[in-house]
Amino acid sequence: MPLTRRWDMPKVYDMNTAQTTRDGIAAEVRAQMGRKRITARALAKTIGISDGALSERLNGTRPFNTDQLARIATALDVDLVALFMAAESNDHAA
Repeated sequence: MPLTRRWDMPKVYDMNTAQTTRDGIAAEVRAQMGRKRITARALAKTIGISDGALSERLNGTRPFNTDQLARIATALDVDLVALFMAAESNDHAA
């Protein structure tokens, strides 16, 4: 039987998973900042957002967008995919 109503659609996006992913990415960015000894202020300036906007993302209040993550990976000299992989492995370790 074909799916015809919106509420019949399978659930593919879970808010808890989204928050866990957001927190994992933020934690990995913070860890990389520590390894590279880069302050939040310096990173914010480098990627072109305000200190407050970066703080919201590092605290998991707001998600990073893909453009910001690409600029962060460049600024921290890490592979973008590796950033996600490390965040995912941190999620499974918790």
